[in-house]
Formats: sequence, structure tokens, C-alpha cells
Amino acid sequence: MRFRATALLFALGAWLAAGSLQAEVVRLQALESRAITYRAGVAVEQARIAGARAGEDVARSGYYPKLNLNVEAAASAGGQLVRVTDVHGNEYLVQGARTLGESNAVAPQLRYGATVSLLQNVYDFGRTRSAVRAAQATTEAARVDAEAGRSQILAEVRAAYLSWLAASVSAQAAQDSTKQAKARREAVDARVADGVRPQADALLAQRQQALAELDGVRARARLNVARIEVERASGAELGPSAEPDLALLDHPPTELSDAVSQAAVARRQAEAARASAALHEQARSPAITASIDAGIRGENDALLPYCRVGAAFSIPLWDGGAESGRARTANAQADEAMARSRELDAALAQQRAIAQSDLQSAAERLRIAEQLFALAEQQLRGAEEKYQTGVSTLDPVLEAQSETWRAQQEVLSAKLLRVDATLRLASPGTSSAVRP
Repeated sequence: MRFRATALLFALGAWLAAGSLQAEVVRLQALESRAITYRAGVAVEQARIAGARAGEDVARSGYYPKLNLNVEAAASAGGQLVRVTDVHGNEYLVQGARTLGESNAVAPQLRYGATVSLLQNVYDFGRTRSAVRAAQATTEAARVDAEAGRSQILAEVRAAYLSWLAASVSAQAAQDSTKQAKARREAVDARVADGVRPQADALLAQRQQALAELDGVRARARLNVARIEVERASGAELGPSAEPDLALLDHPPTELSDAVSQAAVARRQAEAARASAALHEQARSPAITASIDAGIRGENDALLPYCRVGAAFSIPLWDGGAESGRARTANAQADEAMARSRELDAALAQQRAIAQSDLQSAAERLRIAEQLFALAEQQLRGAEEKYQTGVSTLDPVLEAQSETWRAQQEVLSAKLLRVDATLRLASPGTSSAVRP
């Protein structure tokens, strides 16, 4: 994101800082708050965090028992209940079947039942613990990614606001220069009409006014584009009288929250990948489970109680290498994320150094530009006095006016660079919005 140098050609300096009395001053902090509240990207990141936290609940469910109610009904051929008596005279119902070809061998039997099942994971040798850690690492990665997303949104708002600030000052300066050029042309026309100055002076004044009007059209177009970009970045619609806070040029922001860089996101992603690899490695661990089933079962008009208590010990023997392959994949992703984080850290350190250098350069440039502006104003007053007394022509006046505008441009450019460098120090990973 960069300003074009032409956006500053006729910008005026400190005397514009007060702004219009009827203007609605829109402050940077208000647009930042609006953006991080209403931008669609923020809602997307919040949804991702909510999904990751739900994944934590899924992982923790391994610590709790599973309770199920099972109701079934079926009709099957054969297998009738037969009443038998043991040697002690006790009667029992047992299931018996007739051979194929005998009477009622395939007669349908109605079977039904209702049971409650309770299954508890007694000990899985760290498998559930690894799942919870992996889910927590995923949630943390999503949270840091959301913070980095908000930091990026703030960086976009700040860059757009700075562009709007420069375009606003440029448009106001172009409007004022047009008024000055018009007033000078009228004064020159009057002196030409009185025969004091030659006709060539009138042509020069007319040309200067036309150039000033052309610059005004360009400046207003840039201002409209800058306003649209601010609305896009902040998610807020600017009113027709909205103007940026021109005081920001003389008082750069000092209280800015620290931004989260993409390098921090990459490190959290690496941690999540490592935790996922550990989870896949734990998939080969044994597990001890306990279960209780209780209820009733029936066949035709006979109801029977049902109860079962059991324990199981299972050991995964071979899955074709699926889990070990997933673990290697996760470890490779972690290595990639860590390498990316180191590269991003190096780039971030370089960008911070550049921003700090720009901040120091802006202070020195501003000091020299203000001296240059004072000298240019003094030269302009001298040229105008000589022209009014008839000692000199109009050319030195116009040249001195051009030098004054260029000095004003240097002052504004240095102030913009100072604000931009301050914002870049608070928003690591963002490029300069102004040309040094």
C-alpha cells in the first residue's frame, strides 16, 4: 500500500490542521473499533474459534461414560422358546430349533427388547489426554490467528485512513491554490487594463489558474477514491461532511495496541501440528473399558430380564501404517510451520528496523522542510513586493509560489512519513503507506 507522490503535490501544512468548523471529524480510533466489530472477517475468525472449542469438548468426552437406550424389535424364522425342567424340578425357558423339514421349522418368531447400556473408558494410556491437548493447541492456534486477523484489519484501516488524510489535505490545498490563482489573475488583469503591466502577464496568470483548477480536479478524484477505501476497510459509511483528524499530522498516535504477527500464528500452528502427531502416535496404545447393560427382552408373549457386566482390554495390533503415516504428516507440517515462522520473524525484524529508520528520517526531514518553507515564504513576499512596485516581472512571483508549494509538500510528506512509521511500528508486517 503506497501513496502516489502526486497525491501530495499541492498539500498545505499546519494551517489546515484545525479543519472546517462544520466538518464531522472522524477519528482513527473510532474507525478501528468499528472495523474489528463489524468486518465480516472478524465473524469468520470467531466462528473458527467456536468450532475449535467445540473440538475440545469432543476430546474431553473420552473421560465421561456413554449412556445409551436401545429398543429393538424383529421377526426371525425358527429358534422358539421351549420350557424345560431340570432334575430338581426347576423350569427354564431355552431356545430351541427344529431341523429343516420338520413342522414349524421356519415359523416366524417375534423378538423385542429394551436395554440401557453404560460404557466407561477406564484407562487408555494417555490417548484421551493427547486428544485434549491436540484440541487445545488447535483452539490456541485459531485464537492467535484471529488476533493476527484483527491486527491485519487494523493495519488496513490505518493505511486507508492515512491515505484519506493525505488526499483530504491535498484537496483542500488545491482548492486554496485555485482561489489564490484566481485572485492573482484578477489583480494582474486589472494592472494590465491600467496599462501598468504587459499582456503577457495576463496570459501567465490565466495559465497558472488553469493548472491550479486541473490539480483541483485530480485532488478531488483522489479524495473520493480514498474515502471509498476507508469505508471498505472500516465497514463504516462516511457522511458527506466527514473529514479525517488533521491534528494527527502534528500529534502521531502514541497509545497503540501491540499487533499479533503471522510469525506468531505459524508458531501456534506448529504446536498444534506437534500435538496432533502425538495424538496419532497414542492411537497404538491399549485401552481398558467397562460396560453394563440392563433391561428386558422378550419373544412372543414371554418377557425375560437382561443384565450384563463386562470389562475389555484391547490392543491395536496393525492398521496398515495409517496412524504412523498421519503422525509423520503432522510432524512434517509442524516443521514447515516453524520454518515459515523463522522466515517471518526475520522479515518482521527488517520491517521494524526500516520503520524505526523512517521515523528518525521523518524527524530530520521535517526540521529541514520547515526551514525551507519559511525561506520560500520570505522569497515569495519579496517577489510580490517587487512585482507590485514594477521592479520585476510576474515570472519570479510564479516561480517563488511554486517553490513555496514544493516546500509545503515536503513538510506534509515528512509529517505523513512520521505518522506512517509510528503506525508501522505498532503493526508489524505491514508495508509503508507513503513514499519516503
